[in-house]
Amino acid sequence: MPDSFKVLGDPKLLKSALENILENAVKYSPPGEEIRISVRKEQEEPMYCRLAVENTGVWIPKEKIPRLFQAFYRVEGSRNKATGGSGLGLYLVKRALELQKIPYKAENTEDGFCICLRLKRNFTEIGGISECTNGSS
Repeated sequence: MPDSFKVLGDPKLLKSALENILENAVKYSPPGEEIRISVRKEQEEPMYCRLAVENTGVWIPKEKIPRLFQAFYRVEGSRNKATGGSGLGLYLVKRALELQKIPYKAENTEDGFCICLRLKRNFTEIGGISECTNGSS
């Protein structure tokens, strides 16, 4: 996959969603732990790519994961007092992604917690050849 590429979506909504996902990853990671961001083309459907943001050291009970995207919901014991915030970050992510019909999921991983987006890549036709273009849209 090229170093950069376009995806279909509203730039402002995508920016807002990604900023909130990254802010949460930083906020809920213990000091000194890493945050991994990866983007890869889906092998089964090359028109799509998977963007994943994973933080380490944080694990959320499986039954509470769907509630993370509700307005004002905060997981008990998740460093609430230390991190502050209104509990709206992931709700805003959900709204921004749903408005664009972008599938997403949140899940525990072996090392922590991950939020994944399934983004449709934007290809342009150049001389009859589909080519991935630089930038984002």
